[in-house]
Amino acid sequence: MCSGDSMEQIEKKLQEYKDSHNGKDFMCDVSTKTIEDICQLLQCQPQDLIEWKVDLKPELSYENRYMQETEDN
Repeated sequence: MCSGDSMEQIEKKLQEYKDSHNGKDFMCDVSTKTIEDICQLLQCQPQDLIEWKVDLKPELSYENRYMQETEDN
Protein backbone atom coordinates (compact mmCIF):
# COMPACT_ATOMS: atom_id res chain seq x y z
CA MET A 1 0.00 0.00 0.00
CA CYS A 2 1.79 3.03 -1.26
CA SER A 3 -0.19 5.38 0.98
CA GLY A 4 0.99 3.58 4.10
CA ASP A 5 -2.63 3.09 5.18
CA SER A 6 -3.79 -0.25 6.50
CA MET A 7 -6.34 -2.25 4.54
CA GLU A 8 -8.98 -1.25 7.09
CA GLN A 9 -8.18 2.44 6.60
CA ILE A 10 -8.36 2.08 2.83
CA GLU A 11 -11.70 0.25 3.06
CA LYS A 12 -13.01 2.99 5.36
CA LYS A 13 -11.97 5.70 2.88
CA LEU A 14 -13.61 3.81 0.03
CA GLN A 15 -16.80 3.46 2.06
CA GLU A 16 -16.73 7.18 2.93
CA TYR A 17 -16.36 7.97 -0.78
CA LYS A 18 -19.27 5.67 -1.63
CA ASP A 19 -21.46 7.20 1.09
CA SER A 20 -20.74 10.75 -0.09
CA HIS A 21 -21.26 9.98 -3.81
CA ASN A 22 -24.74 8.47 -3.87
CA GLY A 23 -23.55 4.87 -3.56
CA LYS A 24 -21.03 5.02 -6.40
CA ASP A 25 -17.84 3.02 -5.98
CA PHE A 26 -14.51 4.75 -6.45
CA MET A 27 -13.14 3.89 -9.88
CA CYS A 28 -10.24 5.13 -11.84
CA ASP A 29 -9.27 4.67 -15.47
CA VAL A 30 -5.70 3.49 -15.59
CA SER A 31 -3.82 2.60 -18.72
CA THR A 32 -2.28 -0.83 -19.13
CA LYS A 33 1.11 0.86 -19.40
CA THR A 34 0.63 2.50 -16.00
CA ILE A 35 -0.33 -0.83 -14.42
CA GLU A 36 2.71 -2.48 -15.99
CA ASP A 37 4.98 0.29 -14.70
CA ILE A 38 3.59 0.06 -11.16
CA CYS A 39 3.96 -3.72 -11.10
CA GLN A 40 7.48 -3.52 -12.44
CA LEU A 41 8.45 -1.03 -9.73
CA LEU A 42 6.85 -3.16 -7.02
CA GLN A 43 8.07 -6.43 -8.61
CA CYS A 44 4.65 -8.01 -8.40
CA GLN A 45 1.71 -9.09 -10.51
CA PRO A 46 -1.46 -6.95 -10.79
CA GLN A 47 -3.53 -9.57 -8.98
CA ASP A 48 -1.12 -9.30 -6.01
CA LEU A 49 -2.14 -5.67 -5.46
CA ILE A 50 -5.90 -5.61 -5.73
CA GLU A 51 -8.90 -7.33 -7.25
CA TRP A 52 -8.99 -5.81 -10.72
CA LYS A 53 -11.85 -5.21 -13.08
CA VAL A 54 -10.30 -4.29 -16.39
CA ASP A 55 -12.40 -2.65 -19.08
CA LEU A 56 -10.17 -2.61 -22.14
CA LYS A 57 -10.69 0.12 -24.68
CA PRO A 58 -8.35 -0.38 -27.64
CA GLU A 59 -8.70 3.25 -28.73
CA LEU A 60 -7.12 4.32 -25.44
CA SER A 61 -4.13 1.97 -25.61
CA TYR A 62 -0.66 3.43 -25.35
CA GLU A 63 0.20 2.09 -28.80
CA ASN A 64 -2.84 3.65 -30.49
CA ARG A 65 -2.33 6.99 -28.79
CA TYR A 66 1.36 6.98 -29.73
CA MET A 67 0.50 6.18 -33.36
CA GLN A 68 -2.03 9.04 -33.44
CA GLU A 69 0.57 11.46 -32.06
CA THR A 70 3.14 10.47 -34.68
CA GLU A 71 0.55 10.73 -37.47
CA ASP A 72 -0.43 14.22 -36.29
CA ASN A 73 3.18 15.41 -36.44
